[in-house]
Amino acid sequence: MGRSKNKSSRNAVSRFQQGSAKQAAEVLRAREEMGRALEDPASFSQALAVFGQLALLLPQLRPCRFPLADFVAGLTTAARECELEPGPERLSALRATLVEAMASPALLQACQAGIQAAIPVVDDSEALLALTAGGALSSSCVDAGGGPHAFWDVLFQVSLTDAVLSGALLTYLALESVPQDGEAIQEAFARALAQGDEARNLDELGASGLSPKDLADAYRGALREPYHLQLDAIFHLAWTHVEIASGLGKRIANEGVPVSLLDEVVTRWREAFERDVDEALRRELKTWCRRRLETLRDDPDSLEKVHAERGLDAERLRAAASLLALRCLEPSQDGLLQAVHIQSLQRSRIAAHESEQGFVEKLWAQPNDGFALEEFERFLLSRSESSRSRRVHRFRAWVRTQVPPSDPEPSE
Repeated sequence: MGRSKNKSSRNAVSRFQQGSAKQAAEVLRAREEMGRALEDPASFSQALAVFGQLALLLPQLRPCRFPLADFVAGLTTAARECELEPGPERLSALRATLVEAMASPALLQACQAGIQAAIPVVDDSEALLALTAGGALSSSCVDAGGGPHAFWDVLFQVSLTDAVLSGALLTYLALESVPQDGEAIQEAFARALAQGDEARNLDELGASGLSPKDLADAYRGALREPYHLQLDAIFHLAWTHVEIASGLGKRIANEGVPVSLLDEVVTRWREAFERDVDEALRRELKTWCRRRLETLRDDPDSLEKVHAERGLDAERLRAAASLLALRCLEPSQDGLLQAVHIQSLQRSRIAAHESEQGFVEKLWAQPNDGFALEEFERFLLSRSESSRSRRVHRFRAWVRTQVPPSDPEPSE
């Protein structure tokens, strides 16, 4: 692109972003310029590709995707029900199924509002052309009555990429596989309490008189909202997520989410769970649960605001059930421990202390960064967090024996 054309494009961006009535004529001319730029099908296709990238980056474009939890659940169900052989046609069939189930006038309206909100924040012509292309395609979808349309295909691709890169697909598949047999858990708790030591232990911690059913119910409830681990306790999971995300996009495009691929994701997670959750970490978790129960017993006011919505009695049950499970179940049987591990992939970023946020953001996305790992280890040592720093040190040593994971790639 020549220099004068670049200058013209920048002027068009400037005029387009000045939306006052006084500049209405100039805005119209800017739109006409962009319209001419997008008349070429190849240019329009490229602009839509950039729009998809922007939808993953700009907060204003967050509405431009299907609701993530529903999308992941629907995709997994459709993949297991689809009888087509692996290949692009299988992916097309999944796309049609998801679009039919999830496209709606309300979502279309939200997308258009998001595109309009994003226009003032972009500062280059390529991004503006992308937003214009996305807006034009969404308007065409409205004119077509909101039925099957290329705009929904764009949203499907954005949603699929988001599901892979965010770890939402990995988390959903892993949680589907964790043991959730309430009767088996209740029986295991009943056996443990009947022996006496575990019941006395809970009594001393202020969790007295709890029945196996009470604890099993609390255990099942905690599966949906478990405690979380800090990043140093799930480094192998972070590594696995990056490895999966780096190769999943192409495989999905080529194979159309075959069931074997879903099973492989779960297998990879279980391998990470076995590496991360060793006996030392389980001891630390038991200690943490004991301290939580001691605080609820001795200083409940300190936790009242934190658990105002849940209630202190419910929190006491959750901590007691978590502790009892750690004491009487093997890791392979403890669905709650597994849920804690997999859900920490995303929660460790959200809940990281401000002083650790930089390390967490960097290492969550690039767990093989040796320099960042070394700095994180030193940081934890400076705060006298020896157990955590040792975990970072062990992971650093393990990383040196591995082929580095690739950077994640968007789904094609």
